[in-house]
Amino acid sequence: HVINAEYGDLALVVMPSVLSLESIRTIGESVGVVTARDDVLSKMAEDAEFRMREVIQEAAKFMRHSKRTRLSATDVNNALRTLNVEPLYGYSAADPDRLRFGHAASSNLFYNSDKEISLSELVHMDLPDAPLEPSLQCHWLAVEGLQPMSAYNPGPEGGIETARSKKRKLEDANIQVKTKVKHVLSKPLQQIFQKIVNAVKSPGSELQVKVFQTVSQVAGLHQLLPYLSQLVAEEVGKSLRNLPQLHSIMQLVHAILSNSEQLHVEPYLHQMMPPILTCLVGKSLCQTPAEDHWSLREYSAKLVHIVCSRFGTAYPNLQPRITRTLIHALLDPLKPLTTHYGAIVGLTALGPNTVRTLLAPNLIFYTKMLIPELEDKGTQKSFEAGKCFTALAAAVGSLLHHEPYSMTGAVDGTELKWADLTELFGEALRPYAEAASAKHPGLLSTLL
Repeated sequence: HVINAEYGDLALVVMPSVLSLESIRTIGESVGVVTARDDVLSKMAEDAEFRMREVIQEAAKFMRHSKRTRLSATDVNNALRTLNVEPLYGYSAADPDRLRFGHAASSNLFYNSDKEISLSELVHMDLPDAPLEPSLQCHWLAVEGLQPMSAYNPGPEGGIETARSKKRKLEDANIQVKTKVKHVLSKPLQQIFQKIVNAVKSPGSELQVKVFQTVSQVAGLHQLLPYLSQLVAEEVGKSLRNLPQLHSIMQLVHAILSNSEQLHVEPYLHQMMPPILTCLVGKSLCQTPAEDHWSLREYSAKLVHIVCSRFGTAYPNLQPRITRTLIHALLDPLKPLTTHYGAIVGLTALGPNTVRTLLAPNLIFYTKMLIPELEDKGTQKSFEAGKCFTALAAAVGSLLHHEPYSMTGAVDGTELKWADLTELFGEALRPYAEAASAKHPGLLSTLL
């Protein structure tokens, strides 16, 4: 801005752009704009200069924040990203300066200097080393809470090994990496597996009876166990509302467990237990509530008993994990009564000790929650509550052979007496008291 001395007003003086009109015209011709007036080129030069200054100012900010005094291509790319402009590809701060200054007939030029490469040298040049193929390797970080001695795990002193020390240990150990061997089934085993699949999908057929009988007796089927355990897990997930199909799958599991001494089922229990528990405490296992899903839950409870009785010694944490799952399902008021029934019969199947330790202390609490559902006669919920009440009576009756005159404490700390349970269950305990009266005379008259 300048001040007019004669009139004292403010006048605006437009400074010429640093970009010449010839440069703008040349750039325009390179993109197809052949004819352009000088006033248009002047405006475009001013706008281009403004944009350049804006980019340079933003790039200078990145340079100063990086504690540098020389502007780099990275600063310019960051500035372009900040201004929402696509950055320039092919330039980086590590590259040497490519622009060179030269003289032309009309004016000075900056040009991009490219290195000349001889074609003969390129042909006879040694090829670089081939890159390593990507590979994956697994190792155990911990087994049952214990860290195995491995070159990939930290040493016993607890320090973290560097990559170089790991590589040195691997070289010293002379580890031989074996190629993977594909698990191939023989033709007879493939045919047997296909027959098992067809039997599972044919509930109640004669084929199913014969095939499951073969699985429970033949000793040479151990190679099929990985496929059978996967079949059980997949079919239960696909058939959650197909009650006959779920019955067939549980019968297959029973056949496998019946032959456990010859088939070595232990490594595959972690795959078969979730489907069994699903059939035991699943929310809905059939299309309509009128279907007999209660028998499926009772059958699954027997399978849980078989698993815990046969493999509980080898795996001490197996039964505690199962009982924890069942007691949580029972005491959750948001779960349906069908799930509660499965939890009750599951805990009962695990034996009187489980009933006395986990189920008996919660009897009064759960029965008080169940009584309002029993009073609403004629509804589906009342029928389900009656099934749960009957299952609780059976659980209590199983204790008559062990502790006919004393009981454990309740969850609220009060003493749980047989008189209270007799008043609660009434005549529902009569069959169990009659069965136990031979061992304990006078029990029937005492209780009822």
